[in-house]
Amino acid sequence: MNKLNISVLFISGVLFAGPSFANGNYDLKCTLDDGDQMTVSHVSDTVYIAFLAPGDDPDEGGSVIKLDVPSGGIKEELSDPDLRYPYYTLTGTDGEIDGRVVVSYYINADENKAMTYFSNINNKGKEISKHYCKSDTIKIRDELTTKGIFIKNSQTNSVDNQQQIQKYNADDVIDINVTTSNWSNGTVATYWWKYNITSKIDGLKINGFKVNRGNCGVKLSAESESRMVMKSTFDFGESIYFNVYTNRDYTKCRPLEASVETNYGNFTYNFGRKN
Repeated sequence: MNKLNISVLFISGVLFAGPSFANGNYDLKCTLDDGDQMTVSHVSDTVYIAFLAPGDDPDEGGSVIKLDVPSGGIKEELSDPDLRYPYYTLTGTDGEIDGRVVVSYYINADENKAMTYFSNINNKGKEISKHYCKSDTIKIRDELTTKGIFIKNSQTNSVDNQQQIQKYNADDVIDINVTTSNWSNGTVATYWWKYNITSKIDGLKINGFKVNRGNCGVKLSAESESRMVMKSTFDFGESIYFNVYTNRDYTKCRPLEASVETNYGNFTYNFGRKN
């Protein structure tokens, strides 16, 4: 289990073996690309992420990450009930984890198939490892993407979550830069300012973006459109692009101010300084 050898550095002391992972009760399970079987399950107010390597005895258990809900050890992100491409993301941490772990399920809009991955992220936001599930092995509990595992807990802690969000500033969450771009077919030419927003944190969701207080029209670039349709989250280092059309001389809608709304707070960039 090379993946788990890395994980043990972050979760030593939280390995657990028990029959609850062999009895068919689960929230999500699949076979990872390295052959390990991953099972996410819960009992009362505890979530377990269990791993069994090929040949392991389920009754003896494998390696398990234990997450305590009341202590704030998990965070859930769910899709809206009427969303065309549902998703579910579980982010977990506790006193024994130096960083966090992420289990994410979503529907790939381009291929219209389920995708799931497990990721280790250290306390500096760097992804240490990431393993995808084999698509034909993915199974989830009914209503996981709309009700989650502990929806009541998420609602109860909404005020605490908002207080946590306020601790972040723009430099903790995103990086934004602007370049010029153009296209021509030999007869007609188009010019635009290209805004590149890069996540500096795991689990970022961009809820809104405005340029010059809404006085300039914003359009998703083609490579970003399908991802935003899914309302997907962004991992550390992932980017999204917005285009603002301008004239040939790039004097129209020059970048003065950009506002970004995210699930980690709302930030305004006055180019040259950030708020």
